[in-house]
Amino acid sequence: MTNGVTSLPLVSVIMPVRNGGRPLVAAIESILAQSLINFEFIIVEDGSTDETAAILAEYQRIDPRVVVISDGSTGITPSLNRAVAAARGEFIARQDADDTSQILRLAEQVRYLDNHRDCVLCCSWVRFVNEQGEGYLSFRPSTKNRLLIKDFERGLNPIVHGSVMIRRSALSQLSRVYRGGHGEDLDLWLRCMKFGDFGVIPRELYFYRVNSSGLSLRNLAAQRSLRDFIYATHKDRQIGVEIADAEYEQSVSNILSDATRSFPPSQVFSTAQRELRDAIRTDDPGRLKALASRETAQVPLSIRLFASMLAGSSLLRGLIRLAHDWGRGLVLKPVPQRSRRIEGPWIVDSTAGSGTMMAEFNKMRFATPQSNRSPRVSVLMAVHDEKPTFLVQAIESILTQTVESLELVIVDDGSTSEETRGILKRYSEITRRIKLISTENLGLTKALNIGLKHCSAEFIARQDSDDWSAPQRLESQLRFLENHPECGIVGSFATICNGVGERLWVKRIAPNAFSMSKLTKVNPVAHGSLVFRKQFLSEIGPYDERFRLAQDYEILVRAASRSRIGLVMEPLYYLRKHSSARSVVSFLMQRLFAKAARDLSNRDSILLQLNSIKSDYEIDNWAEFEQLKWDIDFERAAMAADLELLNCNPCSALAVAMNLVFRFPFNHRAWARLVRAILFPIKPIRPYLFR
Repeated sequence: MTNGVTSLPLVSVIMPVRNGGRPLVAAIESILAQSLINFEFIIVEDGSTDETAAILAEYQRIDPRVVVISDGSTGITPSLNRAVAAARGEFIARQDADDTSQILRLAEQVRYLDNHRDCVLCCSWVRFVNEQGEGYLSFRPSTKNRLLIKDFERGLNPIVHGSVMIRRSALSQLSRVYRGGHGEDLDLWLRCMKFGDFGVIPRELYFYRVNSSGLSLRNLAAQRSLRDFIYATHKDRQIGVEIADAEYEQSVSNILSDATRSFPPSQVFSTAQRELRDAIRTDDPGRLKALASRETAQVPLSIRLFASMLAGSSLLRGLIRLAHDWGRGLVLKPVPQRSRRIEGPWIVDSTAGSGTMMAEFNKMRFATPQSNRSPRVSVLMAVHDEKPTFLVQAIESILTQTVESLELVIVDDGSTSEETRGILKRYSEITRRIKLISTENLGLTKALNIGLKHCSAEFIARQDSDDWSAPQRLESQLRFLENHPECGIVGSFATICNGVGERLWVKRIAPNAFSMSKLTKVNPVAHGSLVFRKQFLSEIGPYDERFRLAQDYEILVRAASRSRIGLVMEPLYYLRKHSSARSVVSFLMQRLFAKAARDLSNRDSILLQLNSIKSDYEIDNWAEFEQLKWDIDFERAAMAADLELLNCNPCSALAVAMNLVFRFPFNHRAWARLVRAILFPIKPIRPYLFR
């Protein structure tokens, strides 16, 4: 997830609408149901005469993410420009009022753009859906930028407008984002090419509804003429070179005016041609037979004969599709009959039943299938004055999990930061999957125990507020627990990251690391990567509140004596090492509590002494403390050297390590820090330097 400005929405979804009809509610709900929730939904109402305005007003009332702008009746292009001007998110996503988005769409696209900084635009594969909600065609642009560019150069538009997410920083470089009355998307893509690459997610994250009243099926001749003009003009001036706004607008106006005068309004041949092409694309012989049997007045004789010939030859249809796809990045793949029905609450049959749009709104808003679903897993997080960017990334990584049925229990442990409290309040308001419990500052251990009492699911997962999880983490770990009933807890590998989120290496764990002989020497697993069975946790008891630190190590040692501990051998958790982490700020106390966790015979006496020390700084006055076997000044300098390395500052780390050697020339660990600083730039050996 991106580390964006947390006081603003991460994504702005923009949608113009005029007389949205029955599909409007489904389109809106498909966005509001997204797993990524830190977004604003800007809807421009373009002079509707039906119930659209009333429904939008109701959505704006019940969901703070919805922003409605009334724009009179100005057309789609001015409406889009108004929405872009109002957008505040780092990313801008499009949504059409008669289409729907898959629930993970925004999360997947944000993740893609975060991981591909050279991309300015990201789209996905698209499922074409008919008026009955049946998907019949898979529209698959190439995932390679060079093939996308090649398609554009050949006069093809491989990008469906509604499936796009684009960086706002790219759009801000344009004097006018959308131009012209038609073809505004194609013109924008050709201008954006000069800012960076285009990316495609190879998953069907967008459902494009094809209907006879859609803009894309009206004025076919005018659209064809306009498309030819746009491609020709951009090619003449090289793709990516911007054309003057005034010149472009005037040319588009002239093209549309000439096309309207030059072509008859019936466009019989163009319509029949499009229907024949769609029947071939979808490999639908029944549709071809129906086309061949129509009256000559509706379908020209040449098209009827060709349709009749194709209806009886699957080989010929396949050869035509192969010829169509040959040498181009875009692939059109028919959807098998058994997979055509799109499952989910956001597909609306615009021809079925009766009733008003407001009735459809009430049905979908308050009786969605998710409303009565009990969570499969509870994720527990305790927060105290966390850095805003860390906190947002941690929360979003849970809300975008592939396991949809979850609850996130957040315990605000007496945060004094207005930003932290504001972020938690915003998230709790815009999703029912978050339970927010506010307490005074009790400390991490007590806060976790309070959170455990509010976890209602069969499984309880931990998540630290400065780390984040891979999207498939919970699904993989729950599958493991279901397949291994003898395990009460499961962990995973973790990817070690620095303070800015750079991934340094994967911390791998040996399968026998959870044996008591190994576990009483070192804690092998990141606390935030653990998932517990709730029943097992009730048997062994909650966190030991005598442990202000290393409470995870203590409960792991206790659990190992009662059950097997499982391990998913994949890097599903991202562990952030930074200067403000609890384990760094109080690293001396952390070591002492860790010793108490593994020293079962002397635990009570160690804890008795530890509970009289409040912080690392008080340890300076405890030289007689029997458990201290190290030089405190050396340990602090060594930690500083390690932090410089983890934050990818090898020069600073080298300077600190050399100073350490100068001050402690007879300490072999000082020399080890120096060798570590010298070898750290060699990436393959980094994991072995910190063992």
